[in-house]
Amino acid sequence: MKSFITLWNKKDGKYFSFGVRLIVALLVSHYLVVVPQTKSFWQIMQQTNYYWAMLFSTLIAVALLQCVHSTTRYLDSRINWEDNLWKRGSYQLIFGVLLVLLLDYLFIRFYFWYFDNDFEASGYMQVEFQIITIQVLLLNLIYVFRYYYLAYHIKKAQSSEEINVRVSLGDCVFYIKAIEILAIIKNGNVGTIYTTNKKLYNTTESLEQHVKKLPAQDFMQVNRSEIYARWALKGYYRKSDYSYHLQIKFMPYEPLKCKVSRNRLSGFLNWFHQVEK
Repeated sequence: MKSFITLWNKKDGKYFSFGVRLIVALLVSHYLVVVPQTKSFWQIMQQTNYYWAMLFSTLIAVALLQCVHSTTRYLDSRINWEDNLWKRGSYQLIFGVLLVLLLDYLFIRFYFWYFDNDFEASGYMQVEFQIITIQVLLLNLIYVFRYYYLAYHIKKAQSSEEINVRVSLGDCVFYIKAIEILAIIKNGNVGTIYTTNKKLYNTTESLEQHVKKLPAQDFMQVNRSEIYARWALKGYYRKSDYSYHLQIKFMPYEPLKCKVSRNRLSGFLNWFHQVEK
């Protein structure tokens, strides 16, 4: 029973457990059935039609919550928010919100038809449907926030030995460990990854995508086109024009700039000295 009402499912901790979804469905169904009534709570509880309405309403609510749940799980396994925000957001809106609300409308129309009730006169679209819409939107938002919360803490807890980075060499695509990376330097649409084994790899991902995946304690983007690993840096120095430049170690080639942009300087200094502690 304890595992049944656990807030998050134990498999991955990303989604509400079935017990929580069932409790939410029961509470929302009770509220929706009671809202249109003018009788007292005890009078409503003594009516047979209350229990029939609760049964159908709960089944619909469980089905809707399960649709959002299954849709989000499927999309999480196919399209990461970090890789393509607009595409993933569009799919989430279409299949996790609009399709679910359409199903709710069809279920309710069937319910009113089956019991020979007047759907138009019920005012369902003005009251209950608005509540269902808020419920569906909230569940979607909770799952999105939960995704980013876990992604942030997992990334923070991971070391560079555990993170793989997708790279290419000629026509071959494979993965290398983040611990092998010294620098990622972008030149136009193509980036070059410099590694500890003196091999150079190509990457088509943006620096922003790399920053999101790489552990923040080990990597820092110092300007618009360069990311450096902590173990590639010996230190930094300031020139007479107050610009800051990096001192590189273990680099078998000459980097492009090695200059920290002004808008990233404060973050770089905090990162560099925090790592030293």
